[in-house]
Amino acid sequence: MVVINNIMWLACMLVSVAYLALSFIVVRDERWLAMGITIIGSIIMLATLRTMCSWVIRHQIKASNK
Repeated sequence: MVVINNIMWLACMLVSVAYLALSFIVVRDERWLAMGITIIGSIIMLATLRTMCSWVIRHQIKASNK
């Protein structure tokens, strides 16, 4: 189960990175737009991963207290 969980985390990150890379390539003629999409997308991706991590940590703390 631990291995599957780690693979799912990796898949989530790689899909996000692939989406950002594709968005950058699609609008590469407009450098400012490509950079804006990359920066905003990176912030959203990091915020999502941080939220997921906090949920996992909170769940593990509750499970260890029981």
